[in-house]
Amino acid sequence: MNEIKCPKCGTVFEIDDASSDSIVKQIRDREFDKEVNLREEQHKLDKENSIKLAEAHIKEELGLKLNEKDLEISELKVWGMPLWLSILVIVICLFISAIFSASENAFSNCNKYHFKVLAEEGRF
Repeated sequence: MNEIKCPKCGTVFEIDDASSDSIVKQIRDREFDKEVNLREEQHKLDKENSIKLAEAHIKEELGLKLNEKDLEISELKVWGMPLWLSILVIVICLFISAIFSASENAFSNCNKYHFKVLAEEGRF
């Protein structure tokens, strides 16, 4: 036989071992359920915080990559011109360079003797 004292009124009760075990089991089950619910809530909050942290990390990484790509695009633009205009300017510069190279080659191949021969033949 076990004695149990009521916490409210202070009366002492005597109960047998089977009833005592049943009461103790009920108390343990309630405490266990409370602990399980508390841990479930804590796990749920931890999971939500982890998800928010991961999302923030991903947003930060994507923002950095976006800034890198924007910088790369701005570097690819030559003087703010579109690509086709840049290609056109390069082609024109190559053509002008070819003309100057051809004229330089022509002057370097001509000498006084060559001009004298051409003048004697009447072609100059």
